[in-house]
Amino acid sequence: MKWQTPENVAAVNTVGDEGWPYVTQDGKELWFTRTFLGSPGIYRSVEVNGTWVEPELIISQFAGEPSVDGDGNIYFCSSLLHG
Repeated sequence: MKWQTPENVAAVNTVGDEGWPYVTQDGKELWFTRTFLGSPGIYRSVEVNGTWVEPELIISQFAGEPSVDGDGNIYFCSSLLHG
């Protein structure tokens, strides 16, 4: 796969705080986090005929940093520091 010029994906980009993107190996699913009004959530958008559709909320109100593997499993990593 070759890197290309980035494009604004209007269906995904909002006034919220998006991050932690993950694109599936086939390039058809985009998983990412979004925090809006203080509430974190994991979202998924799918590519249909060259266009990314409006993302759907998969899970919200979680603690930790999410990761998605190639099989669509969601993992959360969290660390607590004790003083």
